Amino acid sequence: MLINSIENYLNDFGKKVIDESQKELKAVKGDTALGASIRFKVELTSTGFSTKFYMNEYGRYLDEGV
Repeated sequence: MLINSIENYLNDFGKKVIDESQKELKAVKGDTALGASIRFKVELTSTGFSTKFYMNEYGRYLDEGV
């Protein structure tokens, strides 16, 4: 039961991060392929959970201000 609760929380968290990221990007750049590429994955590991976020490669440069 606890594992399901934690996984649900992390999925909700990931969705909120994606929504906020897409809103912020859309406000600056409009609808883009980068916005559509943002996604996440929650995985059960041997020590707990891992939440990973993904996007097109050039998003990292945009995020870092390059």
